Amino acid sequence: MPSSAAIRVEGGAMRVEGGDRGLPDTKRFLALLETLRAGVPPPTDATACDYSERHELSLAAALFDWSQPLLVTRAPGRLDVMGGIADYSGSLVLQVDLRCSRYAHSRGMPRRHSNHPCTTASPPSLSPLLLRPLSLPPSLRIVSLSASANHRLPSVSLPLARLLPGLHASPPMSPTRASPCAIDYEAAHVLLAGGAAGRGGREGAVAERSREPRGQGGGEGAGNDAREGGGEQGPEGGMGDARWAAYVAGALVVLAREREAELRQAWMGGGREEGSVAGVAMLVASAVPEGVGVASSAAVEVAAMMALVNALRLTINPWDVARMCQIVENSVVGAPCGIMDQMAAALARPASLLALLCRPARMQGCLPLAAHVALWGIDSGARHCVGGVGYGAVRAAAFMGLTLVNAGREASSKDVDGVIPAAPPRHAASSATSKLSCLCELDPHSLPGVEPLLPPAMLGAAFLARHSSHGDRATAISPALPYPVLAATRHPVHEHFRVRCFRALLGGDSHASYTACGLGSAPTDLIIDLVKTHMGPQGPLWGAKITGGGSGGTVCVLGDSTPAAQAAVEDVCARFATATGHRPHLFHGSSPGAAHFDHLVVRPP
Repeated sequence: MPSSAAIRVEGGAMRVEGGDRGLPDTKRFLALLETLRAGVPPPTDATACDYSERHELSLAAALFDWSQPLLVTRAPGRLDVMGGIADYSGSLVLQVDLRCSRYAHSRGMPRRHSNHPCTTASPPSLSPLLLRPLSLPPSLRIVSLSASANHRLPSVSLPLARLLPGLHASPPMSPTRASPCAIDYEAAHVLLAGGAAGRGGREGAVAERSREPRGQGGGEGAGNDAREGGGEQGPEGGMGDARWAAYVAGALVVLAREREAELRQAWMGGGREEGSVAGVAMLVASAVPEGVGVASSAAVEVAAMMALVNALRLTINPWDVARMCQIVENSVVGAPCGIMDQMAAALARPASLLALLCRPARMQGCLPLAAHVALWGIDSGARHCVGGVGYGAVRAAAFMGLTLVNAGREASSKDVDGVIPAAPPRHAASSATSKLSCLCELDPHSLPGVEPLLPPAMLGAAFLARHSSHGDRATAISPALPYPVLAATRHPVHEHFRVRCFRALLGGDSHASYTACGLGSAPTDLIIDLVKTHMGPQGPLWGAKITGGGSGGTVCVLGDSTPAAQAAVEDVCARFATATGHRPHLFHGSSPGAAHFDHLVVRPP
């Protein structure tokens, strides 16, 4: 909950309950809100870029009824220090939240609550956003700043009846009715992300969507460029280049399906009359660069989900918020990510490494960084590697490896007549009859015993001829595609071990292992090589590795927290820019996750 402390926005009159949390980006965002409340100046001698920015600001200014209190949530991007793509195989991962973040600024909810002003010690009131014109049906309206710069439509509006038919039927349904209040995930994917229909259920839908592996993956890393771009489609065939709204509108759908009883009570418990919901509005503003491997999609999902949870006064723990945001990404957007990014965006603490054992999401605490240790992220500028293997294919290959290992373990425990022998074979240290639930239950010493079961490359058709499924509902196997089964199985087992050996991880083994899976790239290799020139017994930098889904993106660098180390990192960036023509974005510093930021209430003068 916001504290009783309040501030007034510098140069303005808005009152902010909860303060600015001492975060520079929060101060800037609150100043932007004051600008929007005061009105956007008309364009004068503006360039096309200026015009696009002013257009977005005008849409944002018209989005809210500024005489009503508003709610602000924040979720940061993250730097993948250790673990990366091993999260879906049950590895331990270490993540740090960045200073850059995404904000969700929302209004809306049942009109019946508009006469109950909140105090500084309580959540914001559920006053309505009165959409213009009032004759329009209740709608979800979303505006994204900087959308034009990323080749997206800046504004999306959807009738709530299309997302929540169980709450906006005519006449309205009773909370005791069995009909679900939200559309199912397949329908949400078709509507919001432009997916194909007719898959027959959630698991089938996700699998079919992933049948053609994406070029870049993981959390944010299933390829923002592919998901957020594209041409426009008709009103019944998806949202074209407005598909970015799936991350926000999907949060409402998932919340309604996963916590239906609580949402019905919150939405209708105030004695809602037919037509009394004026709508929901959300403004998304971000300083998290897109497509560079720092989980920008998880940041917007978590910020949007936290805004809805707080606006509806629901009591949901941060772990469940992260889990629901993963469902948004897997089942509505259609990206086969693990839960690492959402957990980091929700739960990490400043100047600490979030330790998470992904089985599926066991918190191991936050490990404070020592005062002499510093972390940086250097954006390589590479969004896709045409010759590399996509994140989805490597993930599928890992699950194929798990299936082959379990089948081999089961077969080795029986003789040809199906009788379990008195002693298990010597060749497998892990040849117990129990089934592995994830690859990271193996250890590096047991890998030689199972590697004979794992081909270096395996056609999808060959695997499907032997096994009906690989057990991963977030990906599907393409019969014609070769999968790097051996490398994709080895990587999470060794990575889990490396994560537990912090210095060994950043000595170079992790980056080489990514490359062996086909997830390296020439620009990230160059950054690693440049970092090595500042390493050594007296060097201020200690190591570096590719992060997230690989195939480009951001490189994590570890070193001293000294001016010499900062100068070394800046030298790496300068030499990289000279060699490639790309001046990399440099990430440094950290900030709290969404759960620790909680929310702010912005009140009119």
